[in-house]
Amino acid sequence: MARGISIVTTVLNDRDGLAELLPALAAQLRQADEVVIVDAGSSDATDDILEYWRGRGLALRVLEEPGVGISAGRNRGIADARNEWIAITDAGCRPCEGWLDSLTRELERSDFVAGTYAVDRDTPFEHAVSVSLYPDVAEARHGVGPLASAWQRLFGRSFDVDRATGRSMAFTRACWRAVGGFPENVNAGEDVAFSRAAAAAAARSALAADATVAWRGRTSWRANAAMYWSYAEGDAIVGMQPRALARGAAWAIACALALGGGRRGRIAVAAGAGIYSYLPAARAQRSGLAKRHWWRIPALLAMKDVAMLGGSVSGLLARPPGSGRDVDGDSTRVRVQSRVLAPANTES
Repeated sequence: MARGISIVTTVLNDRDGLAELLPALAAQLRQADEVVIVDAGSSDATDDILEYWRGRGLALRVLEEPGVGISAGRNRGIADARNEWIAITDAGCRPCEGWLDSLTRELERSDFVAGTYAVDRDTPFEHAVSVSLYPDVAEARHGVGPLASAWQRLFGRSFDVDRATGRSMAFTRACWRAVGGFPENVNAGEDVAFSRAAAAAAARSALAADATVAWRGRTSWRANAAMYWSYAEGDAIVGMQPRALARGAAWAIACALALGGGRRGRIAVAAGAGIYSYLPAARAQRSGLAKRHWWRIPALLAMKDVAMLGGSVSGLLARPPGSGRDVDGDSTRVRVQSRVLAPANTES
């Protein structure tokens, strides 16, 4: 029989995000035993929407933590939670009705569970962003052929247990304690750093492909570039091996071939661009994105790589010697310096 589970979410002046999240939590097939909201000092009538949903039976508890960062807020909420099982999601996400049920079924036999997320596709730009920059839930649920599988291994953008995001994940309190909690020295990429450490430390980890939340991504070129810059910067600060540096080298080689490699060099660059765009284009075809909008696919791929290269360099320059979380890709040894709060009084 499933044990009790607490959902933990941090928030700061995101009443609209809570207006998307809380109705979805209230509609879950498997209700949470409590929903812990860590409020970092909101001044936008967040209290009103929390009271509204508390009055409709949602088991909400609010922890007031003015000025707390997202990682410290998550750690504070988890430390205060009343249950051994913890699920994490964000304001602005809309969990499907079977989200928590899928996570808890996997927690019956796992210490760490990664969920999935589907990016909104309401405009042609959002649709192109979704197929180009994010994993595909259908691929996680039904699998892909060998060519697409090779593309995912080479370029990423698949749902991997050790790269779960704070939009959808669950774990035991013991697993959280074992890795020292979420790293508190970064404000972006902290969830992926935690998931990589947790998956390495867990006796068993799993992907719950049906534990899906809907989420609206960034809606402009500038906002997407800023997001990926901050993600890569956070990855570099906590010591994760930045894929962006390898991609930066590939772009440098491609530019050299295009400018000085003659006809053969240009053919090689065109072939490489085609391979790089292959799976996003296949997703665009499958999901009905009109071909007149496909020009955005290579442009978005380039934008992401350039932004992440810049963020990686910035993070490496900003990282103090010996600080953060060092993850050794060839072993499961993890060095953590983030602080784990002792459990607080759990009385309302």
